[in-house]
Amino acid sequence: MTRAGTPQEVETQTTPGKEQEQKKSGNERTDKFKRAVDEMMDLERLGQRGEAWFVAQMVLFGLIIFPPHLEPFLAILAPLLIPSGLLVIAAGQSVLGGNLSPFPEPSKTNQLVTGGIYGMIRHPMYTGGLMSAAGLAGLTSSKERMFLTLVLFFVLNVKAGKEEDAMTKKHPEYKEYVRRTYKFFPWIY
Repeated sequence: MTRAGTPQEVETQTTPGKEQEQKKSGNERTDKFKRAVDEMMDLERLGQRGEAWFVAQMVLFGLIIFPPHLEPFLAILAPLLIPSGLLVIAAGQSVLGGNLSPFPEPSKTNQLVTGGIYGMIRHPMYTGGLMSAAGLAGLTSSKERMFLTLVLFFVLNVKAGKEEDAMTKKHPEYKEYVRRTYKFFPWIY
């Protein structure tokens, strides 16, 4: 009389076909992994695949998991952001002059302004407003104000996009201006 074996013995028994299939499946996974690593290590394409986005994503995940202690930093930075933001707004207004409009659509008499602070950023008044709002949020340690500042950034970013579309239609040279300047923050965005 033969014994069928314990459940553990039955689980560990494999047929030669199954063994080859498992080995083949393991080799395919290893090959796929090696190809992925080779692609990531391709230095000729470095910077062309969006590595900065990946780094930003990982840094933010790290900061979410291990949040930094920002109070000392905010105690210094926040009070500086408010007046700095107001100065950026004033610089934008002074250069823009009669072209100032609260609407995304430029006025009929609008002229393209690319000098002064507009030589670095295209929307200095939005930048100044965001700086001041972030400063106030930091100064008061208000999570609600910081959240609303992020919402304001989103709104101003969309509005600025609409302004830029309208400016490109009115001033064809605006495309070149966009290419050589930043939207809100020099060397960042």
